[in-house]
Amino acid sequence: MTQHTGYLLAQTDEQLAGLVGAGLLEAEVDYALTGAAGARLVAPFVTAVPVVKAWVPATLDPRELWEATQARPATDGHNVIFCQTDNDAGLAFRRQYDELWAANLFRLYVDLLDDPRRGREQADNLRSEVIGF
Repeated sequence: MTQHTGYLLAQTDEQLAGLVGAGLLEAEVDYALTGAAGARLVAPFVTAVPVVKAWVPATLDPRELWEATQARPATDGHNVIFCQTDNDAGLAFRRQYDELWAANLFRLYVDLLDDPRRGREQADNLRSEVIGF
């Protein structure tokens, strides 16, 4: 997996996710929010979203992501992460919630497990409250 990190100025977590989603939608780029940002759409128990993480198409040039979202590449202090793999598995079975797209529930669960910031706790809550096992 390749991750492209950047920074986008926003006043709130929700505004940050909205700006990323709106920019990608306007640029006609498929995406799926994942991690805490995606889980917040599915299950409102997730409270803090310090970083908006999204799966994007495998063949997309990162420069197009920065242009579409107005985010700036950043290695330190980033609040946006775009993820790519050699296929588009992260986008499979994504679902729309209001005006934003989120990764499928099982992808969200796995991605939360990888998040060092309370990811395990959030994944367990998503699993028990939404997935149901």
